[in-house]
Amino acid sequence: MRHDADQAMQTASDQLNNLADMNDERVLSVKNGTMNGRSDVTLGEAMEAFFDGPTWHYFSGTDDETEETHDVVEFTGYFMYNEKSAKARIQFILHEDDTFEMGAGSYNDIDQSALVLGALMDKVYESYDADHAPTASAAQANEDVEAASVKAENAASETTPARSNAADAAPTGETPESEISQSGESTDLNDFERWNAGETDLALSIVLDGEPLNVIIGQDTPNGVKTIVFSDTMKQGWNLPVEVADANFSPFDDFGDLKEGFSLFVTKHDFAGDGVPEVVLAASDGMLETYVWVYNYDYTFSEYDAPPLSLAWYGEGQSGLQLNGDRIELPYGSQGLVDEYVYDGMGFVDQ
Repeated sequence: MRHDADQAMQTASDQLNNLADMNDERVLSVKNGTMNGRSDVTLGEAMEAFFDGPTWHYFSGTDDETEETHDVVEFTGYFMYNEKSAKARIQFILHEDDTFEMGAGSYNDIDQSALVLGALMDKVYESYDADHAPTASAAQANEDVEAASVKAENAASETTPARSNAADAAPTGETPESEISQSGESTDLNDFERWNAGETDLALSIVLDGEPLNVIIGQDTPNGVKTIVFSDTMKQGWNLPVEVADANFSPFDDFGDLKEGFSLFVTKHDFAGDGVPEVVLAASDGMLETYVWVYNYDYTFSEYDAPPLSLAWYGEGQSGLQLNGDRIELPYGSQGLVDEYVYDGMGFVDQ
């Protein structure tokens, strides 16, 4: 039992480190880099396609033999080994010339040789190729699209002079104002960010009262779904509650995983129109069941070590969800009936 508890603590630590370092330039240099002579796919794409629950973390380490200090990016993830789930921990050593190489690694905390780790990496890329091999028709379609694009570009260059206008595009890294749901605007689940089981983590970035936060949705390990809000300032994450009114009717199974047919949706919507939007999380199968959680920002969270987002409202509907200005609309039945909940500045009132 102590071993299981230690593993759970280590898994939680890996996930928090992953959130803290998700934008670290050294982590990104490894994730966006390439290995095994494969310039067609990044290391991050290959690793996250093969392993479950992938995490990345940077630290500075010292070689026990040479006593030299190195920048290290450590990866962890789960894979099937001898017909059982095993946790791999692989380190990548960064060099001053912006290259990196694979260092030490282990399976379930048992050190593995460079030969074994090399064979694992070969398997990673073989699996990626098998999953991403285009069909003959798809390959031909890609060639047709590329040919049409080249033809269109050539035609445009002959008739239209090239120009550059910075005002035509939103600044890099900033969300255009038109993509932020405001009070007075109407949005439905098609406008939300969507996550399906088995996909890589989804991160919704949001700044509330000057505080940068990330809402992370993804697959937890070894089971379940993680819904986390992470503070960039405090380098700390908190679970977002997703409890339901009746456990017999839930988008999650007994292991906490999404049931088949369900997706998770997340967005930010300013119900009060005060410039500090709420975070709206929903689980829906698009037909019969929709579950909605709305979270408010807590201005005092850093003073009292509380979560920055707290549950403000929970509701259930059927076929979908509509955010319309200061209200939440949940359709039900086949006659166009709708349950409406209006935000009055303190909470949501049933109409």
